[in-house]
Amino acid sequence: MTPSLLLQYTVRHNECDASQNVKLHFLLDYLQNIAAQHADFLGYGMNTIAKHQMLWVLSRLRITLHRMPKLDETITLETYPTGSHKAFATRQYILRNEQGENLVTGTSFWLLLNAENLRPLKPSDYLAHLPQNASRERFFETAEKIAVVNEIPQRSPFNVGFGDIDLNGHLNNAVYARLLVDEVGRCLNHAPTFKTLQINFNHAGNVGDTLNVGGIVREDASFYVDALPYFQAEGTLAQDV
Repeated sequence: MTPSLLLQYTVRHNECDASQNVKLHFLLDYLQNIAAQHADFLGYGMNTIAKHQMLWVLSRLRITLHRMPKLDETITLETYPTGSHKAFATRQYILRNEQGENLVTGTSFWLLLNAENLRPLKPSDYLAHLPQNASRERFFETAEKIAVVNEIPQRSPFNVGFGDIDLNGHLNNAVYARLLVDEVGRCLNHAPTFKTLQINFNHAGNVGDTLNVGGIVREDASFYVDALPYFQAEGTLAQDV
């Protein structure tokens, strides 16, 4: 069994909202950073696979938010890879408080791409040493396509700037979380509290692109947000709406 990676954080002021909870896009930053560090440690990180004209892109993310971490709280984030499923390499996350209680759990689904033509490569064909960790928990086995909702009453444009670009030269995944919070908050007329969430990152955003973001919140506390063709998200909210 391949060792997991554990990192400890103390939640800082700039990472919190008006309720002293970690903002969703900072949570995604936590997950991205620990995944990158662990992949480097295991020998298939970004710089290593780039030598073989390959790159990783986060394609889908599913998480359960039992409770968001709060200001000054010390938290421990654990991650471990769990092999591949279809075209995806999968990775699990557990974020705990000091008492060992799970605050956030989830699974990310990564595509391995040919760096020249951006075509997907089957991870098991190119990374034979990809760890399986068969005895460890898998929080989500799959993250399927999200059905498009056509009845979106309002959309808001978001223009991609240079400050939004990540190491791969595209719109950073955490920015989509910020757009999601803003759109669900607009629908509710107050800041949302998420219970479950799936984000599908469908198409890379580049400087100068305009994302037309829209969404709905339903009476059963479920929501849908998209900016096609770039991303889609769906899930449930923790409070009655």
